[in-house]
Amino acid sequence: MTNPRILCLFTAILGNKVTAQYLQDAIDRVPGLDARFDFLTIEDYQRYAAPAWAKLTNPWHSEYLFRKKFGSLLKEHFDLILVNAWEFAIPLRRIARRVPAGILMDSTPDTANQHRIRLGGQNLPRAVSHQLHHSAFRRAIRNFRYFFPMGSSARDSLVDVYGVPSDRCFVTLAPQDTARWRPSERPLGHSPFRLLFVTNDFQRKRGSLLLEC
Repeated sequence: MTNPRILCLFTAILGNKVTAQYLQDAIDRVPGLDARFDFLTIEDYQRYAAPAWAKLTNPWHSEYLFRKKFGSLLKEHFDLILVNAWEFAIPLRRIARRVPAGILMDSTPDTANQHRIRLGGQNLPRAVSHQLHHSAFRRAIRNFRYFFPMGSSARDSLVDVYGVPSDRCFVTLAPQDTARWRPSERPLGHSPFRLLFVTNDFQRKRGSLLLEC
């Protein structure tokens, strides 16, 4: 039996660049896989000029670039497809009906919208945009088999808002390369511990949990 072929289509925009590389490193270490990787990069925004309609919202722009960048790859045979952004679920909707597909994400349309509301950035155009993407995402993920939310907030949103069965959600955390950095050794009970927490959304990133710990 030949090794299963897995296609990994990852966004490497902003913070996803490091995450995507860690994912590739981890998958490459799994024995018996024939893995193919391709990445959506910041250069693709210039390489593929998007029409005006696609630029109306960031998710539409991402979906357009996904089709332009990865369209030919998706015509090949693969046994599993893995993506790392909720926006990528929508252009994969039909393919996921016939090829097992998984999605890793740190947010959903719902959690992203709640974040904007807390920051006071909600208005009528954004509310309409959210409803469009919210509905499209809900339809698309019905065809997905595996979900890897990068935290409990994304998991709760998938289960409670989008109706994903909890046994299909496998919670992960943001991957870390412990060969590059690891906490220094320190005996338990010695205080005070110093904590640096950098975020643009204290509640969604569970800053309160860190304080409690």
